[in-house]
Amino acid sequence: MATQRRPVGTFRIATVEWKRKVRAEIERQGVSRAELARLIKSSSAAVTLLLGREDEDPVESSSKLVPKINNALRIAERSDEISDPHLRSIASKWGRLTEEERQVIHDAVDVITKRH
Repeated sequence: MATQRRPVGTFRIATVEWKRKVRAEIERQGVSRAELARLIKSSSAAVTLLLGREDEDPVESSSKLVPKINNALRIAERSDEISDPHLRSIASKWGRLTEEERQVIHDAVDVITKRH
């Protein structure tokens, strides 16, 4: 068996929230972990080590596979890559808002920025 290449790039934090999001997206898209591993050119063991077993709660870790998984599943970049702490806080909660709540925030930002 050929030696696998190690992932390149910088380590990214894989938060518990991100891992739950990935697990949900895998299920929603009907993709197996083995298929995801093939998409990102990694091993299914590496995916399982990163995401944790399906019957266990995920724990925070770091991995170079995070950007590849985001791209493969078309998941937006994580909010911790945003430098402004206020914007990062909003971005981390954005996915839990309804479309109507998002529109309210968008409209409020429009009103505030027109004043300046």
